[in-house]
Amino acid sequence: METGGNKRIFALCFCTLMRRIFLSLLVFSLLSSCIPQRDYVYFYKKNKAIQTDSVQNDMQVIPIPDHILAVGDVLEILITSDNAMDMNVMQKKEASDNTGSVYLIPSTGTITFPLIGRIKVVGMLDGQLNDTLVNKLKNYYVNPFVRVSIIKFNISVLGEVLLPGMKQINGDKINLLEALALCGDIDDQGKRTEIRVLREFEGKIKVFNIDLASATVFKSEGYYLQSNDIVVVTPYKAKRFFARTQQLVFMTSVINTILIITNILRTP
Repeated sequence: METGGNKRIFALCFCTLMRRIFLSLLVFSLLSSCIPQRDYVYFYKKNKAIQTDSVQNDMQVIPIPDHILAVGDVLEILITSDNAMDMNVMQKKEASDNTGSVYLIPSTGTITFPLIGRIKVVGMLDGQLNDTLVNKLKNYYVNPFVRVSIIKFNISVLGEVLLPGMKQINGDKINLLEALALCGDIDDQGKRTEIRVLREFEGKIKVFNIDLASATVFKSEGYYLQSNDIVVVTPYKAKRFFARTQQLVFMTSVINTILIITNILRTP
C-alpha cells in the first residue's frame, strides 16, 4: 500500500510541477511577444510635432518617377497622325498582324511593332519609348503622335503582411504604403522600422532600407515602386522564439493531461 501511495504522491507532485512549468512558459511567451504600442504606429517619430509647419515640409513626397519598362508589363500604344490615310493603313496593318495596340513585354524584353519591327523596350523609361516610336514613325507618317501607357505591372510583397504574394497593379504607379494596404497591412509581428525594397536593374539588385516610423520614407527612391520590385517586411526576432515556445507549451500541456488522466485511472 505504501508503494501505491508513494506513486500517487509522486504523480501528484509531478503534475503540480508540470502545471507550474506550463504556466511559467505561457507567461514568459506572452511577455516575450509583447511589442511596444508605438511600434504599431506609422511615422511616430514625428508625432510630437505633427501639428507644426516644419513637419509638413519634412513630409513632402519626391516627384513621381518615370516608369521603367520591365518584363511582364502590359502597354497600350496609341498613334495619331495628320495624314488620315496613313492611319488607315496602320490600322489595317495592325489587324493583319493581330497585334492591336496592347503589348505584353515578354521575357526577351522586346516587342514587335508594325512597320518598325522589333524594339527592345526593357530598361527604357515609358517616355523614352514614346520618343523612340515618334522618331521611327516619322518615316511613315506626317507628324505622328504617340502615347505610351502602362496598363498593368507586377510587384511582390513578402514577409509579415496579412496577404503576401505577387500583386498585379493597374495603372502606371503605386507607392509603398498603397502596396502594403493592398496586402492587408503589416501584421502584428512585422517591424515597421525595417522594410526593404529590392529592385533589379541592369543585372544588379539595389536595396532600399525604409523606416516607416519616420517621415523620411517619402523622400526615399523606394517609396514609389517599379515593375517587379520586391517588398520585404522583416519580422521581430521574438516571433521565432514565440513559435517555439508555443510548441513547447502545447507539448507540456499534452503531457500534463496524460499524466493527470493516468493518475486518475490508477487511483482506486
